[in-house]
Amino acid sequence: MAKNTANETEKSREIRNTNKKQVESVQLETRKQLIEQLISYRKAKKITQADISDNTGIQRPNISRLESGKYNPTLDMIVRVADSIGLEVEITLKEKKNQLK
Repeated sequence: MAKNTANETEKSREIRNTNKKQVESVQLETRKQLIEQLISYRKAKKITQADISDNTGIQRPNISRLESGKYNPTLDMIVRVADSIGLEVEITLKEKKNQLK
């Protein structure tokens, strides 16, 4: 019986680790897409990182780190940067496909 419990615990741990890796992958991809959009709009509107810094109060090196993917921004920071570029942030949650119930 103890062996079954150990196997079940190990199996549960493996599932959690797999789920954690999947979530991290989604987080990275979402962050990458968001950053690409911010950069694209900023450049199209000929807005500099210094302009964003002046308009938001966020230090320019932090804007640079955000755009290079070296900084994990808060939602507040994303909203402030987007607003300074003339964008709104819209978040839509949707149910996962093929989710087990």
